[in-house]
Amino acid sequence: MGEPGHLPRGRAVIRAGLGAILGLVGLLWIGQGAGLIPGSFMTGQLLWLGLGIACLLLGLALTLAPWRRRARPRN
Repeated sequence: MGEPGHLPRGRAVIRAGLGAILGLVGLLWIGQGAGLIPGSFMTGQLLWLGLGIACLLLGLALTLAPWRRRARPRN
């Protein structure tokens, strides 16, 4: 099973992959919401800018969390 608070390696990789995808979607939505990426109903809409920022932050948290836990010193 592993130590408490640690994800098994396979689950950590999947979680990081999903976090990276969510972060990329967040970047796309930020670009569209800010009007930097034209051609969508989302272009220039502050709602999508805000949702993009939230997705990017959540994606970063999911991507980095498994490795942050492993970096902590053991007692």
